[in-house]
Amino acid sequence: LKLDCEGAEYEIIESLPSEYLDKIQNVTIEYHLADSRPDLVDNLISKIKQSGFKIKTREHYNDMGFLIAKK
Repeated sequence: LKLDCEGAEYEIIESLPSEYLDKIQNVTIEYHLADSRPDLVDNLISKIKQSGFKIKTREHYNDMGFLIAKK
């Protein structure tokens, strides 16, 4: 799964049923609002971890970052 959706990544991941995430092996997300809304990033990471992924993040610039997750 690769997401680059200009801020909609939070709503997309939050709305995914866990059965869908169970079928996915790798996730790459460019996330937004990293500095201004860190709670969104924390919730995103938490939901993905709950589905059995190991996560690495890398801050980028302009309130953005990258998330890479693998099972």
